[in-house]
Amino acid sequence: MPVIKYNPQTETKKALAIFIGFKDWEDFKASVYEQVVMEAPSGMQVANRSPFVVSYQPDPGKETVITPVQTQVPPPKLLSEPVPTLIWVRAGIEVLGLIVIFGLLWQYTAKPEVDFFAKNLAGPVPLATIFHFEVKGLLYPQKLTLDAGNGFVYSSSKESNTTTYSYQVPGLYHARLLANQRVLAEQKVYVNTNGWESSMILDTHPRFPAWHQPVDSTKGRMYVSPQELKAEGHDIGQRFDLVFSNIRDFGVDGDNFTLEAQLMNNKEEGGINCYDAAVEVIGESYKIRTHFLYPGALCG
Repeated sequence: MPVIKYNPQTETKKALAIFIGFKDWEDFKASVYEQVVMEAPSGMQVANRSPFVVSYQPDPGKETVITPVQTQVPPPKLLSEPVPTLIWVRAGIEVLGLIVIFGLLWQYTAKPEVDFFAKNLAGPVPLATIFHFEVKGLLYPQKLTLDAGNGFVYSSSKESNTTTYSYQVPGLYHARLLANQRVLAEQKVYVNTNGWESSMILDTHPRFPAWHQPVDSTKGRMYVSPQELKAEGHDIGQRFDLVFSNIRDFGVDGDNFTLEAQLMNNKEEGGINCYDAAVEVIGESYKIRTHFLYPGALCG
């Protein structure tokens, strides 16, 4: 019979003990109260209270028979260690991420209750329009913004507010109510003219004309000379646009109208070094703009 020599490593015994429900190898040995009885010749060392042979040194040349006496091993203990803190932290982060994602989806898909109305939505310049808004059902407090449609922006932290804005330049404006750049509602403002009118618009103050007056269009030509503007006390050396407007509801659509016009502008007519001309046809939703520049001009 072959010589038996096997001594499990300490970590192996510890792993086996933990697998069957004990804290470690020493805990397992302490829980086994029945002594293991084995028939072995001299020279063999048998562990007490353990079914495993710890060390074995047989006598040379003798046949060795080992007959272990079976002993009862206690049933495995159920591990009841607490969940590591790291797992709880990870779970908390995942839950928080889901809450943030849900909040963003709600913000951009949920429709709050919006009441946005205005008085004086049509009329000649200056047109003082009164805006009032009430917003309910926002997920969290958001900054509300009123965009008058011409670059003027009014901000409010209140969900209900009233403000007045005076339009000084003829045109069609789309006033919008926004919450964090999201459009909640819109109103159209028609700033009309009484026939053809002219305005001097400075680049530095595009919302407030420096000069404005009706134009006699019966002569077939609309023109205001730089000398006239200078005589009114305006600085014609700075960049400005001379705008001729006829803003009203013509009762036509984009497929059923014809526009004929002749434009002329040069250094003598315009009075400044940078001269150009543009024609705009304004519709309720879109506008058509054709811009003409003198070759080599750096403006416009």
